[in-house]
Amino acid sequence: MTDVRHDILKGLARNPAAPNGVLLRLLSPEASSAWFWLCLRPDPPAELVDAMINHPDFRVRGSIAESWNADPADRARLVDDPEPKVRMALASGPEPFRTDVAPLPDAAYERLLSDPDKDVRYWAVRSRSIPPRIRAGYADHADAAVRAAVCGVWDGLTPATRETLLADPDTEVRRAAALRACVDDAALTDELVRLLTCEYQPSAPADALLAMVLEWAGYTRADMLARPQFLREGLVRYAEDENPSVRMLAVYDPDASPELIERLSHDASTGVRYTAAGDPRLPLARIEELLTQQDTAQPAAGNPALPVEVMHRLLDESVPGVQ
Repeated sequence: MTDVRHDILKGLARNPAAPNGVLLRLLSPEASSAWFWLCLRPDPPAELVDAMINHPDFRVRGSIAESWNADPADRARLVDDPEPKVRMALASGPEPFRTDVAPLPDAAYERLLSDPDKDVRYWAVRSRSIPPRIRAGYADHADAAVRAAVCGVWDGLTPATRETLLADPDTEVRRAAALRACVDDAALTDELVRLLTCEYQPSAPADALLAMVLEWAGYTRADMLARPQFLREGLVRYAEDENPSVRMLAVYDPDASPELIERLSHDASTGVRYTAAGDPRLPLARIEELLTQQDTAQPAAGNPALPVEVMHRLLDESVPGVQ
């Protein structure tokens, strides 16, 4: 399969207008390049989640086990999966950048922390989503690696528990406890404070978000653009900016004309073309053109304006014989 076909499958997996029939076809072995991207869908339909949890390929089950969009109660159904890699994925849990994840049910953590595989226990107690109250309850666990990880919730431990960990018979546990006991806060620069405010603070001011987006093009830029308070109106004023990372902002303006979006889909910058390719204001003929180009095939396949019959045609071309 060509790289463009792989990108089309990934785009279909992310397409918000794709119906269950399209999504379930993407679970075929021939469409394996789409599996990870299916897990990125917000609020995945129950039929898709069930199919992934019961899929014969452990890679699919492992992907849904660590999906931050799947319901934790559904992911917890994999707690007794026969494949250790799946249980390990469930134990470590989702790790979206700068975003909190809902925890698994308490009973799932209890099972994972008593798993016969030490790697499953290791990742379960270090999961970003395990509640501190649960982690704090394992200070007397038989596994030293678990006890060491309990030190990560130092502020939530009782003085007696802290003293016990500081005097633990295991060297690594004592070291972890000592490091937590002597932590000092480091001073932050004004620039870093502004960045962290925009990244972590859900109510960051709209003007602060815009200022950061204009001067910084890091990983969390897309998250800032997605904030409900981010003012998209008026971004067309940046359509002629010489900086492509600024120019692409014009695509996010709800009042941008279809003509402007199409012009930006021909931009010299790959990033600008990529952003414009997913915009539903593009005419279908232009979306079809973008589907044939390596750097825009994925967002074009994810364009919600793509008709369902075209999605199925793309699947027929990419994974022939799979219904």
